[in-house]
Amino acid sequence: MSLLRLVGRNGEDVATIRETIAVSPAIERTLLAYADEYPEERGAIVRILAFRNQVAEEFRRLLAKRGLDVGRDSQEIGAPLSQGA
Repeated sequence: MSLLRLVGRNGEDVATIRETIAVSPAIERTLLAYADEYPEERGAIVRILAFRNQVAEEFRRLLAKRGLDVGRDSQEIGAPLSQGA
């Protein structure tokens, strides 16, 4: 299912989808610290973090493609870009 199709379901909006995709800086630091302690896990952790970043970028791209303001977390799908606001 497209990430965009999740908007409006079960209270999901652009902001909550971004939160779902994102890895918080604190969690990322913890994962990378773990990777320092267990180097055999580093490759998988780095790939997972890179994948999450790719998903976030694709979500931004999809929002832009649909003419949505990719900078506004509260934007609802289908709402037009703000005009000079």
